[in-house]
Amino acid sequence: METAQPPTNDTLASNLLFGSLALTVTLALIRHHLVPAGNQASDALFTGGLAVVALLYSGLFYAIRRGHYWAKVMLLMLFVLALLGSLISYRTTFSAKNMDPLNVVSTLVHYGGRVGALFLLFKKPRPQLN
Repeated sequence: METAQPPTNDTLASNLLFGSLALTVTLALIRHHLVPAGNQASDALFTGGLAVVALLYSGLFYAIRRGHYWAKVMLLMLFVLALLGSLISYRTTFSAKNMDPLNVVSTLVHYGGRVGALFLLFKKPRPQLN
């Protein structure tokens, strides 16, 4: 009988990433339907774009789960680019229309999940004591 192996950091990180992606997509759909805005895309365009982004991120998260180093580096680069984009456009990011509770929670889940996953992915493993 084999004993169950504890999950690796790659598996834990991908679980965290998949969970945060599911919450972020759900909150984005809710916000799109509840918060009226004059410049919003049509429902079909918004949902289609969200589905494409979610599928691309899911592929990246699956590659992370499989242990591919290039996927970890790509996640780090995408995180840095997103963070820089948010900081560069801080007037839009922190504008009154973007500070509704759904958007704040979505942003915290998105960035919190990424930070937690990146910490797990680039943490040096401890040596095993036998």
